[in-house]
Amino acid sequence: MSPERRADFLTNLPVPDLYPRQLDLFTPKALLAKKSGRFDISEGIGAFNNPNPTKVLVFDIGGTAVKMGEVTVRQGMVVIEENMVATVQSENEGTNYLPAMLRMRDQYPELPVGVSTAGVVDENGDLEISPNLHVFTDNLKEMGGFKNIFGSVSVLNDASAGLTIGGVKVPQQLLRSNLVHVIFSGGIGGAALNKDGDIISMEPGHIPVIEELNPYQIDKPCGLYSGWDHVCLERVGAVGAFVEKQWEMLTGNKRSGKEIAELMYSGDSRALSLFDCSSRILAHVIAGMTMTLGFDLKDTTVIVSGGGIKTEGMTDRIKKILAKHDNTSVDKIALVSTPSMGIDNTCFLGAAIAGATLSNTN
Repeated sequence: MSPERRADFLTNLPVPDLYPRQLDLFTPKALLAKKSGRFDISEGIGAFNNPNPTKVLVFDIGGTAVKMGEVTVRQGMVVIEENMVATVQSENEGTNYLPAMLRMRDQYPELPVGVSTAGVVDENGDLEISPNLHVFTDNLKEMGGFKNIFGSVSVLNDASAGLTIGGVKVPQQLLRSNLVHVIFSGGIGGAALNKDGDIISMEPGHIPVIEELNPYQIDKPCGLYSGWDHVCLERVGAVGAFVEKQWEMLTGNKRSGKEIAELMYSGDSRALSLFDCSSRILAHVIAGMTMTLGFDLKDTTVIVSGGGIKTEGMTDRIKKILAKHDNTSVDKIALVSTPSMGIDNTCFLGAAIAGATLSNTN
């Protein structure tokens, strides 16, 4: 079956309205929205396309593993030599992360450092909290944070890191005044870059969900912070947290999001229903983030990364929903996926661009 035919399952569904009551729940406080750094896209593009190579030490810190190593940024490429990159699996909430990172730092003491990390990063580049990495976070704070350890370092949370690589790779005809990045994978994350160059980190996946968008009556609490017992958007829309878990609940079989999508292309109505729910959640997330920040959707580039956006028809489905909500045509919605730009390892590459930009502007 052609990609176009596979996409039809989602794109031929009726286009729903967004729920104002859900959008009303998006506020700066609920999103945990805060400035977490700055990034100048023109400087980033300059660093990315610089014919002179810039070597950067990159750390991509996730809840289950940290990927780290030396990369080279030059002439529109991030060159990664596999023998220069190591992956360390987490032990006991990241107990082993910092010693491994320090050993890597000792190998390249002169290089600028780019860090992408899961969790909440403040404007000073300090990691406040990271689910599944409480020990690592405490160890990091005891040593004075990333800047005290690494000196010349750019620190971004994972969603913010996607802004840097997305910002330099997005086609010029789709680049608008504001930039939003949404992670659509095991969970849902987000960040934005305004026209003044401020990076705003957010946690859109942890906004409470209204019952109309929870048709499967998921009741698992959010749990990002102690006492957060509401059901959040991530629980009813993310591929890992919702599609895969709900499929297992419905069928008794554990399958990956990609495998469930293949079943949808074969006509499985249960799979289609799950991905339809996800598309509605993502549309609310994008509309809610832009509305809260005061961005005009037509003047905003939306970049979506993660395995969920690889689902055939998902990008067009979300664009149709947003266009209807904004009372505009689909071609006015500048939504682009990282796979369509040839971007893999979004957070790792984003940290590399941030580190190279830091080096080129110092």
